[in-house]
Amino acid sequence: WILGRIGHLMRGRGMSAAPSAGSGSSMGSTRMRTSLNVTYAPDGTTESVSGILQKRRPTNIMAALSPGWKTRQCTIRGSMFSWSEHDGSELGEVDLSGAKVDGEALRAGGSDMDSQPKHLIISIKPEKQHGKPMELKAASVSDARQWIQFLQQASKGELDAGPDPAAAASNGEGAAEAEAPSSPSSPSRPPAPPPPTATASAED
Repeated sequence: WILGRIGHLMRGRGMSAAPSAGSGSSMGSTRMRTSLNVTYAPDGTTESVSGILQKRRPTNIMAALSPGWKTRQCTIRGSMFSWSEHDGSELGEVDLSGAKVDGEALRAGGSDMDSQPKHLIISIKPEKQHGKPMELKAASVSDARQWIQFLQQASKGELDAGPDPAAAASNGEGAAEAEAPSSPSSPSRPPAPPPPTATASAED
């Protein structure tokens, strides 16, 4: 009787129960946000695209020890796609020139809330001489769609690589050496060896 009386008083004062976990809310509609960082050149061309993606481990002995997806910091610069640890330690890179990039996100309709897991997957098939196929996974279908579009542009050479800080520093040192008078007795320096080709590690 006492519990019934309390319930009657609460209904009389207009008290309502808290919304259930399954009810809609404004927070739920904004939980998916784009995570791409795009850098543009002064002329408006895209210099680089970076953000967080998940990358499926390659099919090797390391994958058997730790299968599944690994979160990676990914960057597109020019035709190069690279991935690294959160601390910036680069794990690998691949030349996207001529690569085939696709994903269900391009054909998926509706909002991020209506997407299915398969809509988040991005497949990359580089040219054979550049690397092996890989799969990436975005946080939302809208993110996946943007990544696919930028990756496709990179594969077609439509992204500007932008200035290379390392090359700029090297050119600055070369200019300083060119201005300095050279001693006639000093031997000429041998040409620098070409930089090694970057390859993906087994730990990527």
